[in-house]
Amino acid sequence: MVAEGKSIIFISHKLNEVMEISDRVTVLRRGRVTASGVNTKNVTKEELARLMVGREVLFSQEKNPSRPGKRVLSIRDLHVESDKGLPALRGLSLDVFEGEIVGLAG
Repeated sequence: MVAEGKSIIFISHKLNEVMEISDRVTVLRRGRVTASGVNTKNVTKEELARLMVGREVLFSQEKNPSRPGKRVLSIRDLHVESDKGLPALRGLSLDVFEGEIVGLAG
């Protein structure tokens, strides 16, 4: 498409994808352009992240393995219907321990 003079606008926060598929990048922060027409061959994802958020960004952290506390919630084989009478949960089982953050989405 480039050879035909065409462009694609790709909007993403996934910097690995941005670096892989783009030739140039425009970066926005809070609706304002912080960099325009940046050649992705001449910039790192760390530099793009800094332009996006206005500070240095850590891409990895050294963490000690977690040690769960005592069990605070235990659910076994939970079945729930939606307000329309359709199955919303089918056989959900989970345990939640002190210090954990759990999120469910569907």
